[in-house]
Amino acid sequence: MVERRRKLSYSMLYNEEVVVYFKTCEILKKPDVEQAIAQIETLVTHAKDRHLIADLSEASGKIIEKEARKVIKSCADDVTLDKFAVIGASLSVRMIDKVVLFLLGRSDSSKFFKTEAEVLTWLKGGI
Repeated sequence: MVERRRKLSYSMLYNEEVVVYFKTCEILKKPDVEQAIAQIETLVTHAKDRHLIADLSEASGKIIEKEARKVIKSCADDVTLDKFAVIGASLSVRMIDKVVLFLLGRSDSSKFFKTEAEVLTWLKGGI
């Protein structure tokens, strides 16, 4: 019997400078978010700078299911981030995200950007 693996709707990279780079181009489902949060938690636990970049530049329309949003809300306090950047979100996604970030108490350490270059400048203290 062959084990079937579900294709993830995101990719995640890690490096010393950025810490975690999360990219999605499909709708995030609950299992995706649960796995991503666990990975992010592990990656940032011992990092000097706990930064997360969410790249939504290839996402279109709805980016997250209702059940996945609930997981994010319930786990928000478990992951400590110094800075959280979002690249390429549409206007409607930005509006929703700003409300969510405010409710989670993360609006001061979060910003929206058009390009990755702008994000890297901000992370280094330039913007």
